[in-house]
Amino acid sequence: MKTRKDKIGFIGLGTMGAPMATYLIKTGWDVIAFDIDKAKCSSLRESTNCVIARSPEEVMNLASRLITILPTSDHVEEVLFGKHGASTEIQSAITEKLKVTPAPTPRLHPNFSLIYKNKVANLIDALNNDDTISEANEAIRQLIETIRLVPFNGRLKIELFGELAALLNLGMAPKNEHPLDNSKRVQVTVVAGAGFEPATFRL
Repeated sequence: MKTRKDKIGFIGLGTMGAPMATYLIKTGWDVIAFDIDKAKCSSLRESTNCVIARSPEEVMNLASRLITILPTSDHVEEVLFGKHGASTEIQSAITEKLKVTPAPTPRLHPNFSLIYKNKVANLIDALNNDDTISEANEAIRQLIETIRLVPFNGRLKIELFGELAALLNLGMAPKNEHPLDNSKRVQVTVVAGAGFEPATFRL
């Protein structure tokens, strides 16, 4: 037994519309047709025995898809938005779907901050363990794209680019601003004091 999903609504049975509707019917489709010209509706029903709707609204009530072959934009507007227009049924269907639409999935895990805190703690432990410090350093290096050391007022300004910079910037940026917004590479600047030695940080 065919359902509403198998039916095509066809509005406009003029010079082009009637042959197209006839072809769909002859190739096995169930067509629900409508035209303001009752004579054209009668002609199609007599030649194909298809269902003729009383209004565009009824077409959309009985069919799941809609084809319109209409001469002007005014006719299209009338069919869709006029009295008993097809949009009445479309709007009702959309309203019903919105009622059962599930709530959006949260973009962040609810325990994101705790998970991140634990990962940072594990990283610190790894950096202070002789057995894992090399592996931890390598993991950090893969998050760094570029490090620049720039003289600045008698000190060295460290410019850090890459994913690690994005993570650091996440904690400094406003809550409603993504750390990668408006930039292909995130930069975090740190000023090193006297006695700074890059080797100390094993970078």
